[in-house]
Amino acid sequence: IKVQDFDIALETVKGGTRTGKDADGKDWSVTMPADYGRIKGTVGADGDQMDAYIGPDPSSDRVFIVDQLDLKTKRFDESKVFLGTKSAEEAQSLYDAAFSDKKGPQRRMAITEVSVDEFKKWLNDGDTKRPFSRSAIAKAVRQDGPRAIKDAGASGVAASRNERGEGPVTQQNSALEKEGTEQDGTIQ
Repeated sequence: IKVQDFDIALETVKGGTRTGKDADGKDWSVTMPADYGRIKGTVGADGDQMDAYIGPDPSSDRVFIVDQLDLKTKRFDESKVFLGTKSAEEAQSLYDAAFSDKKGPQRRMAITEVSVDEFKKWLNDGDTKRPFSRSAIAKAVRQDGPRAIKDAGASGVAASRNERGEGPVTQQNSALEKEGTEQDGTIQ
């Protein structure tokens, strides 16, 4: 399918079941809260095409990028992209619902809201193998106007820029922020 000029290879439709094995070989299964697939022509931190969730409003001009933590290694795992959502809350809710172990909040390092054009710039010029929230594009977006930085973990999210009429939102997991992180996303 095509969403905001991105070719998406759908893997699982909303309401479909994804199954697999975790790093310890334990089976998992989850009913997907949104259409899920990969953005063709991209490469994410895991070496595969970037994962994308498609929310209920494919015409939305906002993109939300969740930088994901590997719970076992405490290192940056990969970025997950949310298209077709209008708020950080909506993207966060979809992200959390995609984990049968209910540990989505612990996996969220940061959620960053950008425009479609800013996201395209990162795909073309940025390092998609590193956390988006630490990219030059994300830093420039944060300097563009008033921002909200709030815990991206279990305690909730800040209002989106569309709801406040302000600049993009970057929400960071305050537990990670307090502990500090290295450039590559390793927790110190």
